[in-house]
This record gives sequence, structure tokens and C-alpha cells, in this order.
Amino acid sequence: MVIFNRSANRTARYNGGWIVPAAVNLPVAGATVDAEARAAIGEIVEALKAAGILATE
Repeated sequence: MVIFNRSANRTARYNGGWIVPAAVNLPVAGATVDAEARAAIGEIVEALKAAGILATE
């Protein structure tokens, strides 16, 4: 089951307990841009999985 919490402006999914997707942190400037980009993409993918948008493996 998925609900939308208007006061928090976010969705929550029930899977044995309520799961609220975590916010994705934006990368900050650094010397190794490629590593930061990979880390940011990884966080986006994990957030989409937690939100139930992407399937978990």
C-alpha cells in the first residue's frame, strides 16, 4: 500500500511496516568528479528502490 502524506509532502509505502524514502544527498565539489558522480547515481538508484519505483534485485 502507498500513501501520500500532504503535511510532509512525501509518499510512504507499507511492507510489514511504513517505509519513507530517504532524501538523496547532492554531491559537493571535490578532486575526483567521476567518483562523486558514481556515488550520486548510486544514491539515486537506492532512493528509487526504497520508494518502490525500481525493483530490488
